Amino acid sequence: HYNLAYIMESQLNDPDTAIEHYKLAIKYSPKKYAFAYKNIGKIYYEKGELDKAIEAYKMAIEKLPKDTLAYNDLAVVLTEKGLIEEAVEELKKALKLEPTNETVKRNLEKAYILLREKHKREKKNE
Repeated sequence: HYNLAYIMESQLNDPDTAIEHYKLAIKYSPKKYAFAYKNIGKIYYEKGELDKAIEAYKMAIEKLPKDTLAYNDLAVVLTEKGLIEEAVEELKKALKLEPTNETVKRNLEKAYILLREKHKREKKNE
């Protein structure tokens, strides 16, 4: 099912069927295909279904707690949703796992900038 899901996603542009097959791959081989939760999260993110993307990335982290990119990708979605404080926390976890990851460092820097801007707006509106 995983290979079929990948083809549906990458070559046939059928994200909904891809999600179904990723879920079946996980169902039949949960340990082998736990990383497919990240693929599901990516598809939901691209479709603009942010809550479902967050849920999928959280499942990926639950199953793969040492996967730096799962934390990073979750943080990207959280930032998109305006949950910057939560995004910062996820990025800190990612950086703890992989302190030299440049993508995580950049995203954490961006999140801190957004957080400062948010606090400035809040103070201005007080």
